[in-house]
Amino acid sequence: MTIPLSLLRTFALRYLSVVFAVFTLFIIGYPVHYRIPFSIPIELYSRGVGETEFGGGKTFRWFATDSSITFSGLDRASHILVMNLHDGILQRQLTIRLNEITIAHYDVRPSWQKVYLLVPETQITSYIDTLTLSIPPLDPGKDTYFGIAVSSLSIHQIDKGTPSLFVILALIGIALSIDFLGYLTRLNTADRTWAVWLGVFLCGYTLANWRLQTMALFPIWSNMTLLAIFIAGLLRAYVIRRQISSPWFARVLMLSLMLFVLHATTLNAPAFVDIDHRARANHVLQIAAGNAAAVQARLSNQYEWGISSVPYSLLSYYFFVPLATFLPSTLSMTTGLKIVVSLINATIPSLLYGLMVNASYSQRAGFLASALCIGLPVQHIYFHDGSYPTIIGLWFTVLTIFVIQVFERRSAWSWIGFLIVTALIVISLLIYVMHIVFLPVVLGVAALIAYAHPALRPTSYRLFSVVGISIIIAILLYYGQFILPTVSAVIDRLQASTRVGHDSLPSPLVGSFLEQVWGHTRLLPVVLLPIGLFLMFRKGLNIHLAMMSGYVVLLIIGCLVDTQFSLWNKHWYFCLPALAILPAIALDSFVQRGFAGRVMTAILVAFLIWESTLAWLLRAMIYEWSLRTL
Repeated sequence: MTIPLSLLRTFALRYLSVVFAVFTLFIIGYPVHYRIPFSIPIELYSRGVGETEFGGGKTFRWFATDSSITFSGLDRASHILVMNLHDGILQRQLTIRLNEITIAHYDVRPSWQKVYLLVPETQITSYIDTLTLSIPPLDPGKDTYFGIAVSSLSIHQIDKGTPSLFVILALIGIALSIDFLGYLTRLNTADRTWAVWLGVFLCGYTLANWRLQTMALFPIWSNMTLLAIFIAGLLRAYVIRRQISSPWFARVLMLSLMLFVLHATTLNAPAFVDIDHRARANHVLQIAAGNAAAVQARLSNQYEWGISSVPYSLLSYYFFVPLATFLPSTLSMTTGLKIVVSLINATIPSLLYGLMVNASYSQRAGFLASALCIGLPVQHIYFHDGSYPTIIGLWFTVLTIFVIQVFERRSAWSWIGFLIVTALIVISLLIYVMHIVFLPVVLGVAALIAYAHPALRPTSYRLFSVVGISIIIAILLYYGQFILPTVSAVIDRLQASTRVGHDSLPSPLVGSFLEQVWGHTRLLPVVLLPIGLFLMFRKGLNIHLAMMSGYVVLLIIGCLVDTQFSLWNKHWYFCLPALAILPAIALDSFVQRGFAGRVMTAILVAFLIWESTLAWLLRAMIYEWSLRTL
């Protein structure tokens, strides 16, 4: 069988990206310089390495009597290993091995000393190299934890050598997987080539800056990519069966899968600092064990609001209780929740695409809304601290608005439709406490605006009805018992002279209004938001315009309330749909104006996705925590 020349050219062009990345990394030169951190967990796989301790004016870690660190992706070149050691109280002999081969014996004195060790290229495998430190225990037969104190350990490549085979194979694997995902999501030939180039470029960037840390993620990335491929295969079968053929929808699916892989991989990185992630897992396990009351008491105390008892529904936790059967430990449940929540979140861009298309906007506008949703840094903010109820709450909210729009395209709602919308609103209200305010504001403003137009008054009546009934049900089911205590506490806090909860917030989260706008949106989407709203108004009043207006009103109110109550930026996150949809409408209008508009739009979307991804990688890889990374 003869392979068409055009196919060979396409294949060669696509995988030229790997050649370019290898050339940049190894020929131009990005040698490895790695130092173990002391402010965050070690980013590499290790054994017998203790937590950071302080003493004698130094920050250090205890290495056990038999400890190891794995370096993945070292070039086959000469390296220098530098260590600052302390033996404790006795002089003992340290044995240093690389890949089970002894490379040095060193008598460590009971004082701080710096050791320099040349590691010749013949000792490097260029794949996975394991450094092992062994030392006799201080007291034979006693605790092996106190082997040797280490205040610094670093490895530096000192000359060019043979490029790491592991890194080259990883880049090839990344290119192949992206190409295959593009095939499964039905990307066209040009899009698949672009996807491979951009994916390899991003991986090349992380390898150039954090090679060993990135290569430590490769096994996790492989598993998450296989899961994404499985999901894409199911979606392809569904798309083919339903005869859905849209290059824009294919791009949305591809971006969504990439978002899932990004979150699921980095959340499970060795160095990722869990904040509330393990607490959420413990809460699910406790609820599964019948201790819901204890969890409720713990979560009702929201210190950042300055209120000791608030209504904190456990509904979002109950969704994950069945996982306890398969994930009975805290560690396994933590990992499982990270993957499941990442997958749920990755469907939000597709829902926004459906919202846009259902509202009679172009598929291109739908794609832009999905891309901006992924490209806004606020997209990642609650993965940062494991606030899963907030993420699940946003998903339910977007789903609710999508379903309302679907039913509104019909002349009237059926009783089944009315019950479905009511049920979704009730769940959305109960999923997270802030939604009892946020969602009624959005839908209430939408209903008021719809009432102003005679043709939309039936819509207004339906929205008022379902919102009112849903609020009553939510109050009867849960919120009623908290109304008087919460209102009383809020009044007391408003009369206080200091900003409630502000001093309890970590300082990186506290900034000026403009700093928060830049940190969460990079400013440009906020500038485009009123343009998009104006263009919607010119198109004519409809339920889509009413909904987006509700979001804008909520965002303005939230920014004002945040001056008195630290909302932990939840109003920014809840308004993510409007921050994506309204700028997308503006950008879509720019695209229609010709080549310059298309170039500007492409640059803006690419800039936001790059900034968003980089901000998240800084958080996940090196725990840089600031408004830049949120």
